[in-house]
Order: sequence, then C-alpha cells, then structure tokens
Amino acid sequence: MIVNFQGVKVTSDAGITLIAEIDRKLQITSRFAQCFQDYRQPNRNDHSIESLIKQRIRRFK
Repeated sequence: MIVNFQGVKVTSDAGITLIAEIDRKLQITSRFAQCFQDYRQPNRNDHSIESLIKQRIRRFK
C-alpha cells in the first residue's frame, strides 16, 4: 500500500496513524505474515513474524 499526501503538512505521524487504522480494520499485516513459513525455533523467538513485519513497515515512514 502506498499513501501519498499532497496537502499541507499537519503532523509528521498523521500518515502512519491512517495506515495503522487501515491495517487494524483490514488486517493486511496479519494476512501478509501468514504468507511466511517461520523456520526459527519457537522457544527462542521473542517476536512473531507479524511483529517483525510491522516494525519494518514503521521504519519506512
């Protein structure tokens, strides 16, 4: 998903808030995470594949 705001800058995180709300409603990140096979040892994982994807997406703001 690409969101492009052409209007006046209101806040630096406004776009992220919109994308996060869309993701919560449509569960895009959750469904995307299900596309990956996790070969890591379950007892040694601190973060799920979904949380890793969400973290990576937030870096691209």
